[in-house]
Amino acid sequence: MEHPPRRVRREFSAESKARTVESIESLARSVGAVCRELDLTETAVRRWVQQARIDGGLRRGSQVMSAPSSGDCGVRTRCCEKSVRS
Repeated sequence: MEHPPRRVRREFSAESKARTVESIESLARSVGAVCRELDLTETAVRRWVQQARIDGGLRRGSQVMSAPSSGDCGVRTRCCEKSVRS
C-alpha cells in the first residue's frame, strides 16, 4: 500500500494567521470548514486560535509580544523579554 506524499512545510505571516483566526471567531465558522476552504491543517489552525485567545487574555498561558509593525491582529510572534529590577 502506497502512502500519500508528505505535505511541504509552509510558513504563514502573522497577518495571514490573524485573518484565519478572525474568520473562525468573528464569523462563527468551524475550524474544520475554514481549514478545508484554505487547505490548512486543523492542528496548526487550532494552535493559532489558542495562541490568539492567550494573547487576548481569554485563556491562561504564555503571552507573547506583537511583532514589529504587525498591528494588533490577535496573533503574535514569540519574543523573549528579561525583567529588569531596579
